Amino acid sequence: MDLNKMIGYKFFKENEDNEIECIRILKYWNLGNTESIKVLNTKTNEDKIIDMRDLKTYTALKPDAMLMFSSVMIDGNEDVIIAAYLLDRLENRDMRPFCVCRQGITDVYYNLLIKDESDMLAGLSMNILNIPQGFDYGIMLTSDEVKFSNAYMIYKDDTVSTILDTFSETLKDYDDTMKKIYDKYCASNPAAIFRDEDKGWCKTLRLLLQNNNFQSDLDEMMGITTVEFEIDKYLEEAKVSEESKESYLTVTDELKYWLSYLYKININKVFVLPYDNDIEFESLSKSRYFIFRDISNKLFVFVYTIGSEYKEAELEELDKKLDFSTKFRINYLDKYKNLIEVNINC
Repeated sequence: MDLNKMIGYKFFKENEDNEIECIRILKYWNLGNTESIKVLNTKTNEDKIIDMRDLKTYTALKPDAMLMFSSVMIDGNEDVIIAAYLLDRLENRDMRPFCVCRQGITDVYYNLLIKDESDMLAGLSMNILNIPQGFDYGIMLTSDEVKFSNAYMIYKDDTVSTILDTFSETLKDYDDTMKKIYDKYCASNPAAIFRDEDKGWCKTLRLLLQNNNFQSDLDEMMGITTVEFEIDKYLEEAKVSEESKESYLTVTDELKYWLSYLYKININKVFVLPYDNDIEFESLSKSRYFIFRDISNKLFVFVYTIGSEYKEAELEELDKKLDFSTKFRINYLDKYKNLIEVNINC
């Protein structure tokens, strides 16, 4: 077992109180005859150092993806690259990252909209589903030298924020590199010294990932749709049948109508599963389902059945009557909104 390749892995076991204990690998040391790992208890958020042999009492949870952070040199300049790989693709020898975020590259999306080169932005996040025509995706990973890198295994319930917080100890070197890059930019743009970002150049790793909507790319990779409301408020219990005492968690009629309207399908029943790492999505392969992340970062799996006919006219009437848009919205991050408004006004 190469634990250097298992940073971020989660392991679980049933403890003496018959409760499930879940730990996550944060760091690994090989000190001669002793192999030690630093782990985080995902429930208490407390960390401790254990012997690698203690892992034999736990069961591993297969990750969904790998996140690779790299500090590189290109044309004499330092740069930071963050690439995300789906493990299923890697196992099938598809080595292309699903998405990549990079600081030292011009934003090819925004720069198509500007009138003057002085308005160009640096920093870009791109995934394999939105590569502009004629753009070489390989450029997102190009470098002359990799100075250092770190790989982390991640899961569907991870976010940019939790990843940076969980692995902050081993990611601090990338913040140091980001500051060096920003200081070099400030040498020719002294007014930026008093800011944490300027024209896409960011002082920290967190700003780079947040400003370039990297979370949206991660969610797209994981098949997750992010919404701007609390899903819990629109859940209720429903009986399996009139005669049965058993029930299941479902959505309110209002949310079901919105889902039908949004996806242009006639949804009949919805079975809601609060997300857990032990959900076997392979067992759902023949089912229809959505994965949603709500405004409180809770994940839910909606398994649904559909009727035979999509009643578009009726749903449009319901939309007008219930005004879906005031309650239910998909979260669209837009780094360009204010910038485009400024350019338009100019």
